Amino acid sequence: PVEHLAALRAIPGLDVVRAETMVVNAGSRGVMRRLGMREVRIEVRAWEDPLAGAELGEVISEITRQDWASTVS
Repeated sequence: PVEHLAALRAIPGLDVVRAETMVVNAGSRGVMRRLGMREVRIEVRAWEDPLAGAELGEVISEITRQDWASTVS
């Protein structure tokens, strides 16, 4: 996970890393917050065979190059 965010430094032109997890997935949401990511929106999608909690949606989180730079300096 942290290695993925290092791509912000390594890949020219990459300005934002985004990740998704279910609203009910508190563990993944916590990891994203600890990495410095912020939750930007929730999307509710239609699934053919939804998992429990899918009706609450998916959390979209992101961190910008600038935000990442401030966490590693």
